[in-house]
Amino acid sequence: MTGSIVNGLKRCSVALVPSGAFILALSMGTVADDSSVKLAVTEISLGKLPSNAVKYSTVISPDGKHLAYVAKDPNGKRVVVDGVEGKLYPDIPEVPLSEAGRPVEIKFSPDSTRVAYVASRDKQCFVVVGGVEGKPYDYIKVGGIIFSEDGKRVAYVGTRDGKERVVVDGAEGKPLATSGFAGKGPSRRTC
Repeated sequence: MTGSIVNGLKRCSVALVPSGAFILALSMGTVADDSSVKLAVTEISLGKLPSNAVKYSTVISPDGKHLAYVAKDPNGKRVVVDGVEGKLYPDIPEVPLSEAGRPVEIKFSPDSTRVAYVASRDKQCFVVVGGVEGKPYDYIKVGGIIFSEDGKRVAYVGTRDGKERVVVDGAEGKPLATSGFAGKGPSRRTC
C-alpha cells in the first residue's frame, strides 16, 4: 500500500494480483483521521497470466503501468516484463516465506523504468539489472536489491567466500566487519 497526505486525509492505493486469473489493479480513496476509509475502486485489466507464470512472481511497477513475472520453461526460467521475455536462466530463485508461498524477488525502480532480479547459474547467483548480469556471488541477501530514489543506482549485499560486501552499481565495497548471514539459513539468502 502506498500513500500521501492530501488535505489531512491519507490517499492510498493497493495492487492485487490473483494468481492464474485476470490481473487487476485496485486503488483506494482516502483514509480520514478516525481511520475510516472512503473507498473508490478502479479496475484496470493488465491482461491474463500465462499458464507458465511462476506462482507469487507477479509484480506491478510503482506507476501501475508495467507488469513483470517469472515464466518457467522446460530449460529454466526467465523474467517477462510487459510481455517481453528476458534471457533464460537455469534458475531464478524464490524467496522462502513459510506458508505464504515462495515469491520471486523482482524489483522495479521507483520511476518504473528499470527492473532488477536475482538469477543463478553454475551454483552462483547474480543480480540482473536492465538485462545486464552483475558479478557472481555465493549468495545474494534476500530483500537486498535497492534502487536509489531517482532509479539510476542499484545496491545489494553479496556474499563470496563467506564475506559479505555491499555492491553499488556493480562496484564491490570492502568486506563487511560482521557477517549477519554469510549463507546460513535459507530464509536469509536467495541462492
